[in-house]
Amino acid sequence: MSFPPTPPNQTSFDRPFPQPGGAFPYSSDPRSAQRAYPEPPRPPRFWQIFIKDVCTTVIGVTLFCVLCFFFMGCLVYVAASALGGALSADLGTSVGTETVISGDDSAPHRVVVLPIVGEIETEEDGFIATAIKELEEDDKLAAVVLRIDSPGGTISGSDYYHHLLTELKKKKNVPIVVSMGDLTASGGYYISMVGDKLFAERSTTTGSIGVIIPMYNAAALCEKLGVRSAAITSGAMKGMGNFTKEPTPEEIAIWQSLVDDGYEQFLDVVRAGRPYFQDEDKDAELREIADGRVYTAPQALEKHLIDEIGFLSDAIDAAIELAGLDKNEVQVVRFDEEPDFLSSLGLTMKSEKAKLNKAVDAVAVPRAYYLCPRALPL
Repeated sequence: MSFPPTPPNQTSFDRPFPQPGGAFPYSSDPRSAQRAYPEPPRPPRFWQIFIKDVCTTVIGVTLFCVLCFFFMGCLVYVAASALGGALSADLGTSVGTETVISGDDSAPHRVVVLPIVGEIETEEDGFIATAIKELEEDDKLAAVVLRIDSPGGTISGSDYYHHLLTELKKKKNVPIVVSMGDLTASGGYYISMVGDKLFAERSTTTGSIGVIIPMYNAAALCEKLGVRSAAITSGAMKGMGNFTKEPTPEEIAIWQSLVDDGYEQFLDVVRAGRPYFQDEDKDAELREIADGRVYTAPQALEKHLIDEIGFLSDAIDAAIELAGLDKNEVQVVRFDEEPDFLSSLGLTMKSEKAKLNKAVDAVAVPRAYYLCPRALPL
């Protein structure tokens, strides 16, 4: 290996030894010199340090505030729940919020507006059941106005609320007037049959008298994927409704019998609630219009499914009139379900996982519904 010539004013002993890879600091190749003596990193400038410190501080303070807000929210929610329960006990109500529409507490009689909104399910300790129990203990109760805006729901849930309201009507001997909202169909219409008078707004959609069992068949897809049902059952019909195989004629007949029984139950409730259809010669007319279709308010009035077209205020006036009272002697209040803390913040307790579980349940567990077709669970 040959050494480069000694620079002027430098002895051979001052020459550096070869660097790893054979590079010399005095090599004519500039890349070799860079490998030999890399440029030291520059210290960060003041503005870089300032920005880094500011960003770190802001992020830290933000995270701290979020955690504090979360824990304080939890404490406020617990305290509000406890305080709300105490206030409800003092005010004599446990149904949630009570809004005064007209009149004051000095009035000797009360008309209560009870909303039934959304898909109907069986909730024995839910808002509707609790509100009805509260009404049974109200000595000033003179009438009830049901404000229904629901596509229907399960047969058991619809029948349960209809039963509770029928019992309330008998125990308190008070009239019940129905005020239909945007959609009062199927199970919603089923519940409305407890009413002494039915009002529908001019934009209301109602009807949909009938039963549906949503069932899905993925047998062809499973066959392509090589998936077979291997359920172990105690009887030939125990596994019916399995969406991975084609239903047999016997299974279809059983499901149809369930639908038919639910349908006849619906017709019986309509006959009891709509005197026009109580005559036997009206049975064919009832079955003709009760094929599951929905109707506008004018169509429903023409087919004797409702009594009048009007708004909530009209239904309240009718309830006061049916109770034989003077408006000046009546306080009108509305019960509403009190939202929880998370709902008041625009959040919801129903997670996406819960929604997915409900969709899977609708496929895997067939059940009968009094439900408007466009509102099927899946």
